[in-house]
Amino acid sequence: MPFKSIIKGTTNYMDLPLNMTCKNDEGFFQDILDALKRMLDKALEEHSQVLFMLFTFSYPSNGHENQLDNILLPQAELPQGNEVLVYFLNQYIRRLTSEGYDPRYLWCREQTEGNPCCHFHLVLLLNRNKIQYFGSMRQINGYWSQALAHFGIVAPGADTSGLIDRGRYSQNGEIQHYGLTVHRDNQDEYAEAFQRASYLAKVATKTAYPFRTRSWGCSER
Repeated sequence: MPFKSIIKGTTNYMDLPLNMTCKNDEGFFQDILDALKRMLDKALEEHSQVLFMLFTFSYPSNGHENQLDNILLPQAELPQGNEVLVYFLNQYIRRLTSEGYDPRYLWCREQTEGNPCCHFHLVLLLNRNKIQYFGSMRQINGYWSQALAHFGIVAPGADTSGLIDRGRYSQNGEIQHYGLTVHRDNQDEYAEAFQRASYLAKVATKTAYPFRTRSWGCSER
């Protein structure tokens, strides 16, 4: 998806707070912010409460800090495009849909300067009337492992736990990582979810891509 205008020099967008980290000096892409807000609004129109999750997906590398074993196949070539993430989303979102969770998502691709390998961020919204919290990582790890194996990056059945990091949240005074609850009429919860998700819209690290490679995408609903 092509980028539109860049939002700079502000800590909020449409009266919603932005994620002010050390990487936001270059600003935020407005089209991603608009897509995030539209996705949140539509989800809360259909459901009285949604479960907000934020994930970071990495490719394996032998010696990865979270890996107990070397799982990258010796002859593996990490894709330059987004085909692994797209394959993962097709499989995983179909599973979540079949379970009645009505998933919505937005992803972005990032690559730091000098790093030959990219990583992905994913915002996932689920109908919290059907799923109260995001518990075990076993299912999502399994689908990421399948996607990596499909493209010959790891062996089938490889333990890829540690390649997906899920965000930690503060809610009701407690730190937890099972997801952030956003109720339809709770503006504070809405603002916190938007602020966290706005990290995906930052300009930094979104320019080092192969020619014509998409840098973000979202569900159509």
